[in-house]
Amino acid sequence: MAIIYSLHQEKFIDEFQNVRKDNFSYGGLRLLFQHLDILSDDTGENIEFDPIGLCCEFAEYDLEEFNNDYGCELSSFDELDETGISHHILQEKRIEIIDFFNDNSVYPSVEKVLVHNG
Repeated sequence: MAIIYSLHQEKFIDEFQNVRKDNFSYGGLRLLFQHLDILSDDTGENIEFDPIGLCCEFAEYDLEEFNNDYGCELSSFDELDETGISHHILQEKRIEIIDFFNDNSVYPSVEKVLVHNG
């Protein structure tokens, strides 16, 4: 038997950053939460909140990091389909960085992907 505590998106992000604050950006954690939430709905099973395990299973990359780790020479993430590893990329490829403190501007020049390593 287990005791289950349901986390909404903001609580998931806060709790994750308390344990592993340097692994994912805010946008990356939003995308990870959305992915896990959909996965839980699709499978009908709860997903354990395990930040360390999730850090082993998922990684967030900018283009340069991605190219280095996967031995690619992509000039943009639009070329991911040609790599053969695109099935490991979460559905939404771009993580928008939003400046909530000023004017809610979106900075599309920051482009990252969340990769499922499993």
